[in-house]
Amino acid sequence: MFRTSIVRSTLCLAGSLALFACPGPSDDDDGGNAPKPLLPIETTSALTAANANLRALSLGVAKSSLFLESSDFLGNVLSGDAPMICDEEGNCEPADPATLEDRAEEMADYVAERILNEVNVETNEPTKIVLRLKAESICANGTDDGGAPIVDEDCAARLAANPIRAELTQRTEGDIDVAFLFGAQSIRPVELELYRSRLAAVADIGAMVQAAEIVSTILDEPIEGLDGELSGKLRVELRENRALDYTVATSILSPVRFSTTIDGEPLSFSAATASPLASVRIDGNSQTVTTITDSGAIDLSLPLGALSTTTVCSTDSNGETTCEEVRDENPLMGQMDIHLPGVNGQVTLDASDSVKITGFGYDDAMTVKVDGVQILSMDLNANNGRTLDAELSGSEDGFVLAVKPLIDLVIDVDASSLIDQLEGVPASAASDTIRMRLDSDSNPAIRIAAFDDAPSTGEEPSRTASAFEVLRGRFSLSSRAANTEVVVEAGQCLIATEPTSEESEQHPFELLSGGACD
Repeated sequence: MFRTSIVRSTLCLAGSLALFACPGPSDDDDGGNAPKPLLPIETTSALTAANANLRALSLGVAKSSLFLESSDFLGNVLSGDAPMICDEEGNCEPADPATLEDRAEEMADYVAERILNEVNVETNEPTKIVLRLKAESICANGTDDGGAPIVDEDCAARLAANPIRAELTQRTEGDIDVAFLFGAQSIRPVELELYRSRLAAVADIGAMVQAAEIVSTILDEPIEGLDGELSGKLRVELRENRALDYTVATSILSPVRFSTTIDGEPLSFSAATASPLASVRIDGNSQTVTTITDSGAIDLSLPLGALSTTTVCSTDSNGETTCEEVRDENPLMGQMDIHLPGVNGQVTLDASDSVKITGFGYDDAMTVKVDGVQILSMDLNANNGRTLDAELSGSEDGFVLAVKPLIDLVIDVDASSLIDQLEGVPASAASDTIRMRLDSDSNPAIRIAAFDDAPSTGEEPSRTASAFEVLRGRFSLSSRAANTEVVVEAGQCLIATEPTSEESEQHPFELLSGGACD
C-alpha cells in the first residue's frame, strides 16, 4: 500500500479534476498551432497563482454541487461514509460527513503543502521553475511525537536515484503550466493547466505506466498487471462557465490501446478517439447536472480461459485468510471478441431528482464472438434509429420511467458452437431470441416500486407485490426457444409464480404473467 503515495500527490492532482473533459479552445495559442512564447516567471508569485487557481476552481465546483448532496440518486455517493467518533468509554456515533467543500479544501491544502511549495524548489530559471519532491512527501511512514514525518531511509535513497520533479512555466500571466517529470529519463506522464478559468490535465497512458513502475520501485511495492503494450492520450478539464456553473469533461485525444498475453494467449483492448468523450455541466444556479456523451466504439479480445477461474482461499497459522483466483483444470477454449458500440445522448438531473434522457442511442449492435463465430448480439430500438428519450422521476412509492417512442430490446443467443464445453446447459438454452418491448402508447411508462428496508430479523422486505406496474402502454417479454410471450397491459402488474415442481425445467418467462396489482 502506498504510504503518502504518489496517487495522493502528483497523480491525484490530475485525477481530482474528475473523470470527464473536453479540449475546448486553448488560452495558450493565437488560433493557430503555435503556442504563445514563455513569459518570465517568479517563484513566489507563480506558486501562489497555481495554488490559488486550483483552490478557487475546486471550491467553486464544490459549491455549485451542494444541491446534489440532498439528491436521492447521488447524495450518498457524494457524501460517503461518515467517520465514527468514540468517547473514552467506547461509545461511538457517526460524525458529520465531509462535505464537497471540505474535500476540495483538503485536496488544495495537500497540494500546497506537499507539492507546489517553495521548499521543493530545485532550480529557478528566467522562464522555468523546477520543483523536486522530497522524501518527506513520498517516503513518510507516520509521524513522530512532535508531528514530524518519519522518513523511510531506504525509500529516500531510491527516490534520490529516481527523482520526481514538477516543471512550472507560464504563457499568460497568472496561468501556470505544470509538467511532472519522473525518473532520470524525465518521463512526462501528466501535464497540468492551473489557470484562472480552468484546470486541465493531459495524460500519456504509456508514460503513466512507466511513471507507476518508477513509483513502485521507489516504494518497493511491485505492481502486477502492467505487462504489455499500453498507449493513448487523454485530456481532463474543469472549466468555469460563470459563477456556480462549471463543466467537467474528458476526451480521448488518441486511441487507447492495450495488448498483453494471459498464459500465452492474447488479450487486447481498444477505445476509439472521442473529443469530447463526455462532459458534465454542474449548474448551481439552475440546480441541474447535464451529461453529454459521445463515445466511440470499444473492443475487447480475451481468451475464454481467462473467465474459467475459481476462488481458492487458505488460512495460515495466524488465522489470516487469503484468497486468489485459480484457473480451472479444464478451462473454456477459444478467443472471445466483445464489441461495444459508441454511445451518445444527454442526461439531465435536477434538484427534484427528475432525470431526463434525450437522444440516447448506440451506433450499432453490441456483439460477442468466439473464434470469429457470433454467439451473442444485443440491439436497442434497431427499427427506430437505435435511439430513445426517457424521463425517470422518483417518489416514496418508487420510480416512474416514461419513454419515447418505445423500448425494443432484442437479444440473440447462439452458443451452439460452445455447447460441448458448457456443462449442465441444455441445448435449448444455447440458442434463443429474447425480446423486451414497452410500446403501444405515445409515451409508455412503467412504475418500479420501492422496497421497504428488511426488518432486523432478516426477513424479506415487506413490499414484494406489484413491484412492476405498467402505467401506460403495453409491456411484453418473449422467448423464441420457449415459444412463450408474457404480456402486461396498462393498469396491470408483472406477477411472478413459483415453479410447478422442483424438477420442472420451466423457462423463467413461463413463471411470469400480467395480472391485477395488489
